[in-house]
Amino acid sequence: MLIGDIDAARGEAVAAEIRAHGLQAAFGQVDTTRKASVEALVGQAVAAHGRLDVVFANAGVFDSFLPFGEIDEALFDRVMAVNVKGYFFTCQAAIGELRKTGGNIVMTASVAGLGAGGGGAAYTASKYATIGLINQIAVEVAALGVRVNGVAPGGVKTAMTAAYVNDPQVGALISQATPLGRWAEPQDIADAVVFLASDEARYITGTVLRVDGGMRSR
Repeated sequence: MLIGDIDAARGEAVAAEIRAHGLQAAFGQVDTTRKASVEALVGQAVAAHGRLDVVFANAGVFDSFLPFGEIDEALFDRVMAVNVKGYFFTCQAAIGELRKTGGNIVMTASVAGLGAGGGGAAYTASKYATIGLINQIAVEVAALGVRVNGVAPGGVKTAMTAAYVNDPQVGALISQATPLGRWAEPQDIADAVVFLASDEARYITGTVLRVDGGMRSR
């Protein structure tokens, strides 16, 4: 397994944690907004393992629920670069190797890509675009034997959302908006990703699986 992240300290820590459980893992620094950087990461994975079977595109940045009129050009460009361009480049870089193995891609979308309220306008637009990429690329590469799917989480306890989880108003609001009554743990999303990446999902492509505790069922 190869962990890619722009944050070397965090990426190395994740790889070390995986190795502590007796599994193989290495780290490669990557800036997903740069096509050459993603291509280098794919090359590193293939050099280390001889093949590429699964790509999980999970890089993302948020717009802090800012009102539409308060999102400046720099923030909009940053959100779209990481959340859309980064996923686009990742898919481009990986397809050539995945077609050799009949592998697949899983991308992190969001309930923000299924309706308003999951973020600010920039984040919401980026996640609608992610879902568009999942559908379009899945259709284009199906004949190559490559599957492309996504997960759409609701509120998840991560470093990106820590400020909101601990906020007495926002944290409670997300919990109340979720029929299962709580924020998701990262493992809740990881289990869904593993399923979509596995042979058990061999006839599933172009699908965005909601892992939102029922949030978008209301």
